[in-house]
Amino acid sequence: MRRARRALGFLLIAAIVVGCGHLIYTSGPYRGRVIDAETKQPLAGAVVLAVWYWESFGLGHPSEGFHDALEVLTDANGEFAIPRETHFRVTGWVDKPGIVVYFPGYRDFSFVQVQWNGESIGSTLREHTIVELPRLKSYKERKDVATIPSLAAGVPGEKMPNLIRLVNQELRALGLQPIHTEVAK
Repeated sequence: MRRARRALGFLLIAAIVVGCGHLIYTSGPYRGRVIDAETKQPLAGAVVLAVWYWESFGLGHPSEGFHDALEVLTDANGEFAIPRETHFRVTGWVDKPGIVVYFPGYRDFSFVQVQWNGESIGSTLREHTIVELPRLKSYKERKDVATIPSLAAGVPGEKMPNLIRLVNQELRALGLQPIHTEVAK
């Protein structure tokens, strides 16, 4: 029995080490400014949502899922700051966040940072990134994008109340039904 417990303990430790390599993941801080693409004026009150997902090895393809999200609003100058975050994961690993920027009447912006073995191979959100949102000019353009951006689709409502509020504000302005969640008041 004692030998079986040791073997089980060894297997558990090996699974943790092989599954993640380490337990603590940090990201951020991320800072930037959101402006109107045409006028270059700041967009105060825009939602900036950082979304972290976890991944681990799986049979045939990696397993993945929602880990955490943090929502901030831009200030009067259109500036935002997502503070440094520390994430813990026993199995698998936590990727750098995807970023969603939303403001009613504008095309939303989704940004995914791409990494491979800890090295950036694609876009990176740099310090003081300027995000230019194009204004949607017609009812049809606004109606076609008046929804939760796809990068935020798996995020629980309580993690993004301002995004839901602004999407509902846009839906009501267009004469459409708002999204129904307990935090969408």
